[in-house]
Amino acid sequence: MQHPLTIEQAVEWRPGLWAPATRAALEMAADRLVPGASCLEVGYGTGMMACYLAGRHGLVVTGYDVNPEARMKATENARRYGVEGRTDFRLCQRDETLSIAGEWDVVFMKSVLFHIREPATYEKWLRWVRSVLAPGGVFIAVENGRGANLVRLFRLHVARRNWARLCLFDSDRLADFCRTFDRVDARYFGHVVSPFLSGSPSICTVARLVEDWLWPPSADNCFVVAVVARRYE
Repeated sequence: MQHPLTIEQAVEWRPGLWAPATRAALEMAADRLVPGASCLEVGYGTGMMACYLAGRHGLVVTGYDVNPEARMKATENARRYGVEGRTDFRLCQRDETLSIAGEWDVVFMKSVLFHIREPATYEKWLRWVRSVLAPGGVFIAVENGRGANLVRLFRLHVARRNWARLCLFDSDRLADFCRTFDRVDARYFGHVVSPFLSGSPSICTVARLVEDWLWPPSADNCFVVAVVARRYE
């Protein structure tokens, strides 16, 4: 078994922004991250976040992904980090996700919702998440924000990201969360410069602190958002 995962390793890419955002989300949901709590992760990829949640917090994680290769890699990582007894990686078809049934204490998603094309579908996903949360449960979402104007222009016209016109997080998506859940807390990360430095965590941290002081990020102006949504009843 290897050394325990760090959160920077678990987020895998652009740790300068994604690690602080993920850490903030987990801190906001800390009361529900107790050993033995059940967790559903949608879109587990390599399984590194599932391994982190199982190893660091003792969660019992059931993951669903559409990629058979992801399942193989995630299972391998679970063995590597000694959490195979607390992780269960499954496959589903893309159109079957909202048919997954059950009741979990925690639902976790990272970079999943921003792929959705239509606001109505986004709301449908949120209603489904609420339906599979146990009363008192918490939904942790770490997602791509719509970003400042410079970031939007870069995504659309330089990087030519097809997903840049999809349902990235903004004030409208925040309103969707608030209509669906009983309590929603959000923190925002990244503004103008820091997103372009996020591959270098130390430099990005300094840039982000300066930005937070000069131009605080918001729902309509962030690169990454950490959302914790709760179901009470």
